Amino acid sequence: MKLPGKALKIGVLLSIPAIVAIFLASPADNVEMSALQPNPFGLPLHILSEERIVETYRAIGCLKSCASIQYLRSMVSMELDRSDTPQFAYIASEVLWRSELLMKANRNPYYLRYYQAVFRDSETKRESGLAYHLFLRWFKALYDERDPSPKTAELIEKDIAIHERMGLGAFMGQTYEGLADYHLLIHEDEQALRCMEEGVARHIESGNISALSHLTGRIGIYHLTKGDIAEAETALLRSYEYARYNEDPFYLSRSLAFLSELRAKQGHFADAESLLVRSIDCSRQMKDPATELCRLADLANLYVVFRQYDRAETAIEKALSLDRQQNDQMSPIHRILDRNRAAYYLAKCLALRANIRLSTGRTKEAIETMRRALATARHSADWSFEADLMKQLGDACASAGDDREAVRCYEKACSNARKRHELGKEAEYLTAAGRLYLDRKQYGRAGDCLKRAAGLAESPLYWMQRASALHLLARAAIGSNERDEGRRLLVESIASLERGVAGKRLDESRHALNEEVRSIFSDLLALDCDRPDGCDSLVFVAEKARHFLRGDKGMRAKDLEKNIEECVGEREWIPENALVVQYLATPAKLIVVVMDRNGVSCRSVPVARERLDEETGAFVAACRAAGDPDAAPGGAAPNREIEERARSLYRILVEPIERFVSDKETICFIADESLRRLPFGALLPPGPDGRFLVESKRILTSSSLLSLRAAAASSHASLPARRSGSSLLIGRPDIGSCLARNYPGLDALPGAQDEMIDIRGIIGGAKLLAGPFATKHAVLAELPKADRIHIATHRVTYPAYSGQSALLFSTDNDCDVSHEVEASLLTESEIRKLDLSKAGLVMLSTCESAAPEDGTAFEGSGLAGAFVDAGAQTVIATMWPIEDRAARTFATAFYRELAAGKGDPGSALQAAQKKFIRRNRLNGDPARDIQAWAPYLVIGPL
Repeated sequence: MKLPGKALKIGVLLSIPAIVAIFLASPADNVEMSALQPNPFGLPLHILSEERIVETYRAIGCLKSCASIQYLRSMVSMELDRSDTPQFAYIASEVLWRSELLMKANRNPYYLRYYQAVFRDSETKRESGLAYHLFLRWFKALYDERDPSPKTAELIEKDIAIHERMGLGAFMGQTYEGLADYHLLIHEDEQALRCMEEGVARHIESGNISALSHLTGRIGIYHLTKGDIAEAETALLRSYEYARYNEDPFYLSRSLAFLSELRAKQGHFADAESLLVRSIDCSRQMKDPATELCRLADLANLYVVFRQYDRAETAIEKALSLDRQQNDQMSPIHRILDRNRAAYYLAKCLALRANIRLSTGRTKEAIETMRRALATARHSADWSFEADLMKQLGDACASAGDDREAVRCYEKACSNARKRHELGKEAEYLTAAGRLYLDRKQYGRAGDCLKRAAGLAESPLYWMQRASALHLLARAAIGSNERDEGRRLLVESIASLERGVAGKRLDESRHALNEEVRSIFSDLLALDCDRPDGCDSLVFVAEKARHFLRGDKGMRAKDLEKNIEECVGEREWIPENALVVQYLATPAKLIVVVMDRNGVSCRSVPVARERLDEETGAFVAACRAAGDPDAAPGGAAPNREIEERARSLYRILVEPIERFVSDKETICFIADESLRRLPFGALLPPGPDGRFLVESKRILTSSSLLSLRAAAASSHASLPARRSGSSLLIGRPDIGSCLARNYPGLDALPGAQDEMIDIRGIIGGAKLLAGPFATKHAVLAELPKADRIHIATHRVTYPAYSGQSALLFSTDNDCDVSHEVEASLLTESEIRKLDLSKAGLVMLSTCESAAPEDGTAFEGSGLAGAFVDAGAQTVIATMWPIEDRAARTFATAFYRELAAGKGDPGSALQAAQKKFIRRNRLNGDPARDIQAWAPYLVIGPL
């Protein structure tokens, strides 16, 4: 949920004349007020009676009921030269009187204390007026002009210094918030957080409860964007409690909306929707249509994020009908006051509708709707928002083939950004235009736009925009047959990314960054594969790309380039009977790199990435459907399809390197993108009598070359702490109502209990945590002690925006606003922080425990990779969902092979898989149970 810059400050600085006109009382009220407070100057100061102020506050919150005080404050600043006149004294008495009434209404003594301090003597009055003029100047520079120059910070700091000199530093919470916004503008995030925390301290000192609710909510959203879920929840719950204490419907509505955003990003759709509905109810109590429109826009966006487009359309239609209804009922002055805010949220709703239609292929309707959104946004007074919509309209026109209109939209967006000195935005819009020319193979025009974009984005603040512009500029150079220049630009683009991500947390923007990284390295690989000495270079480039894609842990690896060179150059860590196979997919071809103790070789296969994705997806879907009577009536037909697709993929992936594979006992596959979900052991060589690859080879997998080398070093080291007999079995958690509400697809896993009992009977001496005893707290206490760990539970996505996986355990608590879902989820990041150096084996008998979510932020091997990073030597995990009973059958078969002395876990897994295949081959259908044995893979040492 993003609010426009002016909306964030709407309670601080409003349109003064319009506000005063709105609150003009009826004639009867004016008579009453004149009797109580004579007005010798004829100034429009008597706006509401005491009862009306209290009533107004209770109805619509502090947003408007304190507007008369803001108006009077502006009048004070205009009368500074006559601060000793009766007129000034009268204005001061009005300010104090209204502050006292407001204090009675909202249980907030802030205004009364502040103005009592301001009017205590002539010197304080004069200094306060000077500070107010500084406030107006920095507010305009920061929020209207978006000026990132040091001059803006100097104005804010002067404002703070004056108030500190007057002894009014306690009332500087809002000014510190402005300083925080300045640091956010120049991407100094940690300094911004410190300023916001200082602002909170000042609000506490001054007793400004409403401002406390607002600023703690902003701190919560800050932590949320950084991925600090626990910190975000603490701050947002505190914001909610402040608003509830103050009985302020405006801030209560906002705090509930912020909490809804938190729940949505955690993946808890039901709670997020419920909180937003409550927020909408609060906004209706305020009788403020602009705020209700804001919440309806948030609700529509929530539905879009969770791909519930029909419900999103319903919410958007409600917002549009509310606007029509309010336009008929509101007074003209009231409509002017709320026009800017209402226009912003209406435009946001229309833009959401346009994007829905664009995603469903209704391009013409999307363009018309986006035009309506743009026309509405012109009334919002938020020019950055209008420019973004103009860029989106350009993208829609480009997808419809209307290049001329698309370029016109990009030019208008650039002009808007140029007027506001938003260099990063202008670079982004120029890059969009360059991409359009590049798609049309107009390399000269593309180069002109992209050079300008790269030049505008030279500042370190705009590293992402510069990297993107340089990347597309490289494509333009390659398209013009300037391959050396294209490679230089690609390397420069990678360097820009490296500088940009250094020292930064990028959880929320990780997906967009990964897409850019993947695309840049793919282009670089496509260039290097044609070089005569390119094999080592290919491995180096691919490994560096993988570490970029793994997030902070990979990007900040110490001596990364040196370690990659040593890994490729010194291959003694690879056993004689082992082969490492890497697949690097580019748009036009597949590059296969094989490495053993003797050297590195590469092959190029003329298969497009799109076709490879289709083949892999169809094969995995067929494997998952095998054995499902509803999916495949007749039984035999889908298994023949499986065998045909397995042979087709074998021809693409294995035949080009068959001479390297034939004499090896162990093969470790390192695959990127769609091949991460491919069960390599289920591939079949051509011919009717072919055997699955796993029948002749011990199959391993790894997320990267360096991880595989580290596993080899770990397996050869002396590990006395790893001892047999210390086994831990975890599973069949109790699912409470809160978990069921937010993850409606969960079931009770009845087979997991029997699975753990069977395994304990095979291995003996294992500790069992099941049912209500399988809590997150108990699991965390026992995991570091165990040598062998088996987990049979659900895997869920958490939080939604990062794509991380989590294991689900039992919880006794239900939830509302401060719910306890997180108390039952063990996330990837939490697993990585554990010390599992004692664990020789971890088996994750859960759905998709080796496969990250589509569009994930972290490109490792999901939960399995997290356990490897935590120190586990070998991890067995699954690549797709497994049925409860099938999981029990295969897990027990694996442990029987392990107990029978089959050696390492990889060999035991291979033996269990071969038994399944052999039994099915005797029945004439080798692929019959492929959905049960094929998804299991081993991550461990060669």
